[in-house]
Amino acid sequence: MLLQAKEVQQDEACRLAHGRGKRIYLTLNVLIKAAELTDALLFLGEAVLMAQRITRRDRVVLAGSVHPQWRDVVKSYLAARAVELI
Repeated sequence: MLLQAKEVQQDEACRLAHGRGKRIYLTLNVLIKAAELTDALLFLGEAVLMAQRITRRDRVVLAGSVHPQWRDVVKSYLAARAVELI
C-alpha cells in the first residue's frame, strides 16, 4: 500500500513538472552487487516506462555510457510500444 501511494506521488510530481514545461531526468547511479543485477535491470526498465508514460513522448534518450546489454533490456521493455530508443 505504501509503495503504491509513493508511485502515485511520483507520477503526480512528474505530471506537474511536465505541465509546467520542465524536463524530467531520471538518474540511476548506484553500485550494484552481482546478486542485485536482476533487480537493477528491472528498475531501469520500469523507470523508462514510467518516464515515457508520464511525458507521453515517442522517444526515450539513454546516455551513451549505458552498457549495451542494459540498453537491450530497455529495448525489450519498449518493444510493445511505438517508442524510439536513442
